[in-house]
Amino acid sequence: MASLAINVPDSVVQRIRVAFGHSDPLTQLWVNATVADIETEIKQFIKSHVLNYETTLAAMVERNRVSGETW
Repeated sequence: MASLAINVPDSVVQRIRVAFGHSDPLTQLWVNATVADIETEIKQFIKSHVLNYETTLAAMVERNRVSGETW
């Protein structure tokens, strides 16, 4: 499997962890995201973006195919 690395300055790591964090349902306190949490979110974003692109492209190809039909 291929890997993709994202490098960020050390100075923004804490900001990223806070931004990707969540509110604990029991305590209502903010819980910073772990590296694994952030990786999961980024993977979901990439997958969603790729699927949206591919779905749009497939729809355009199909539209072009049927628009060429003669009735």
